[in-house]
Amino acid sequence: MNNENARELKKIAEEVGADVIEGRFFPSKIGRPKLGNYDLSQYLDHYQDKPLIIIVAPLDEDESNTCGICGFAMDEIRECPRCKLQTLELAKELEGKVPGLAPRPQFDDATITPNQISAVLETIGRVMVSDGTEETAGHNASWYLDAAQMIDYWWNK
Repeated sequence: MNNENARELKKIAEEVGADVIEGRFFPSKIGRPKLGNYDLSQYLDHYQDKPLIIIVAPLDEDESNTCGICGFAMDEIRECPRCKLQTLELAKELEGKVPGLAPRPQFDDATITPNQISAVLETIGRVMVSDGTEETAGHNASWYLDAAQMIDYWWNK
C-alpha cells in the first residue's frame, strides 16, 4: 500500500472513532499478544523496523443503527449523514458539467439525477461485496454494479 492510501485510511479510521497508532514496529520479548487465534508478534515480525499505522476498531455487539448502504454507524436511526453528504458533493461536482442535469438537489428536494442513482447503486454493490452479503432486495452485488454501469453508459452517452 502506498503512503497516500495509508494516510487516507488513517484519516477515515480516526473520523469513525477507531484507535490509530503510528510509529516504527519493534518486536517485544515480553509477552506474545494474540488476537483470536493469531499470534500478533509472529504476524508483525516481517514488518520489523518499518513504519506502520495500526488501526484498532472494536466491534459493537449491537449494529442495529448502521446505514444499509455505506455501513456508517449512528447513535440513532436517521438519515445517514455520510450518504447525504456524498450525494450533495456528487451533485455539486456534476452541476453544469452534464447537459440536461437537474440543478443540485436541496435537502427538501426529492429530485435525484441518474448519476446519483448510479452512485447509490454502485455503493450498494461495493458494500455487499465488502460485507460478503449474498442478496439484498432480491439482487446480488453484480446486479447493482452492472445497473450502475448501465445508467452511466446510457446517461453519459
